Amino acid sequence: MSNPALTSRMQDFFSRQIAWYERTLRDLGDLETRLKEPELQPLEEQRRTHVEGSALLEKEFRALVKEWQHSQDLSAAERDEVRKSAQGAYQLANQIIAVQTRGANLADERLAALRGTLNEIRRGRDLLRKYGGQLVLDASYIDRKI
Repeated sequence: MSNPALTSRMQDFFSRQIAWYERTLRDLGDLETRLKEPELQPLEEQRRTHVEGSALLEKEFRALVKEWQHSQDLSAAERDEVRKSAQGAYQLANQIIAVQTRGANLADERLAALRGTLNEIRRGRDLLRKYGGQLVLDASYIDRKI
């Protein structure tokens, strides 16, 4: 038996998913450099776009895979053809996971460095308070000293 319409839809889906993953990998190509930049908002917007696109693909996949699993009239050749496409998407997904894991580790390192800097500033401020006397913020302080 054969179900060329379902096989075609699955192949079309995996072609689009592979194209999306390839685009995502291109976008993530300079992730390490971009994580070192002071402004991270564009990177966050790009991440949000990737997540939303992946969520749409996931929703479509759930519907297709249900139909695929319940289809009794698929030939072995059709199943193998779709399995190869699925493996291609799976390999790209693993590459994306690896890049994002490296990015998350770099972000954690940056956060740790920022926390260290902030702690140094706090210690310095506390020392100034402790040994520097009272910090007077009142504008009349200058008038009283003159």
